[in-house]
Amino acid sequence: IQTFGSQVKTLWNEVCSRRNESGIYGVPSKFPILSEYFTYEPGELILLCARMKRGKSALMMNEAIHKLKMGVPTLYIDTEMSSRLFYERMLANIAQVDVKRIKNGKYSYEEEQKLAKANEWLETAPFVHMYLPSTTDEELYSIHKILKYKMDLGFSVFDYIKGDVADSSSLYNLLGARTNFLKNNIAGDLNIPILAGAQLNRNGQISDSDKLLRYCSVALFWRDKTVEEVQRDGLASGNYCLNVALNRLGEQQTEEEFCDFMFDGNKMTITEAVQHSKDNTPFNG
Repeated sequence: IQTFGSQVKTLWNEVCSRRNESGIYGVPSKFPILSEYFTYEPGELILLCARMKRGKSALMMNEAIHKLKMGVPTLYIDTEMSSRLFYERMLANIAQVDVKRIKNGKYSYEEEQKLAKANEWLETAPFVHMYLPSTTDEELYSIHKILKYKMDLGFSVFDYIKGDVADSSSLYNLLGARTNFLKNNIAGDLNIPILAGAQLNRNGQISDSDKLLRYCSVALFWRDKTVEEVQRDGLASGNYCLNVALNRLGEQQTEEEFCDFMFDGNKMTITEAVQHSKDNTPFNG
């Protein structure tokens, strides 16, 4: 047993060593406004919560592409989408060509050149996408550990935390256990940041929410705006919004606050809105 004072020098050196050249911890978000609340710090789990089919995977993919452009080796474990389907969406984002045009081949010469350039970049990017509809904790740990050794893995996305059991109580325990494992056994033990998705029910709640929120470092709630909100705030304030509902790494928002974003589903691109709403309405998940 040591006195705390005997650890001060070691702890201070650790604090200093975690800063990057810009003076912040970890890897920043693609979206500057979110860096006011948190960054993707090694050992931390960021949880992105949204209803089904509301662009949750698109936001996580945007973050993954941003990290790759920063030169950060990235892993994307996908429980929903095959590599081909993911590739089509990723290519649309990088080349800024509509997904539909990539699929049907009806793109212009200029777009063809953009696609070729995007493919060339992807061929050398330090990126791994794995389609794993179901997997064990041990398999997840092994994958991360191998990539930590092989490519110095610096960012991981898990899309998304779910269970395959019908019994609600068993499902709750399963989701909580998987979140705990991602946070402590993978992010913590291997010292990498993880961005994971979680699905909200029709009432805007996470299954087993207490356990998921207990283990994550940051919880983000993502949704599309209502027609009334878009008309009120104007298109410059975006068509989607995000609430920093829980934050153990910095400041969090009240239920009435959110950040504004523009989601272009054709090109699978999410950008920070040109302006942010001045009068935010309650965020209902």
